[in-house]
Amino acid sequence: MKNYIFLLGFILGLTLSNQVQSQSLDINQYKGKVVYVDFWASWCGPCMKSFPAMNQFVKQYDPEKFVLIAVNLDSDKANADKFLKQNPANFPIIYDPKGEIAEQFQVKAMPSSYIFNKNGVAKYLHQGFRSKDIPELEHQINSLLSEQYSVSASMEPKLESKHEKN
Repeated sequence: MKNYIFLLGFILGLTLSNQVQSQSLDINQYKGKVVYVDFWASWCGPCMKSFPAMNQFVKQYDPEKFVLIAVNLDSDKANADKFLKQNPANFPIIYDPKGEIAEQFQVKAMPSSYIFNKNGVAKYLHQGFRSKDIPELEHQINSLLSEQYSVSASMEPKLESKHEKN
């Protein structure tokens, strides 16, 4: 099975501008946290449905243990801005108009979400979004939050060979 991602450290370590909240992102700031990375676009109907759930995750989980980052793939930022006015995000947004980050992750569907454990290992991949997915997503996040963080483990993110798809 081909890897769906290159390196989360490469992608998030690029110090990309979070144009919604004007802050830089660096993978090192996420050591010991579960990281949820979501790819979306303004034209994607299921993406619109996923935003309330992602906002709930951010509210529900301790920010010391969980972080959610969304990557927008619109080529025109105005489309993303319009979407975000109608569907506010309580989490950082990275703009990827050329699809470079999405290409590294080999995104094949919208939305696509990757959930990484505290050691930077991708444990789950979800393609698409349905409201009925929420309990499973919460279960997976809770499961990863309950895992021990290995301080000695390398923080070089890697992809485990087994993914769950929805």
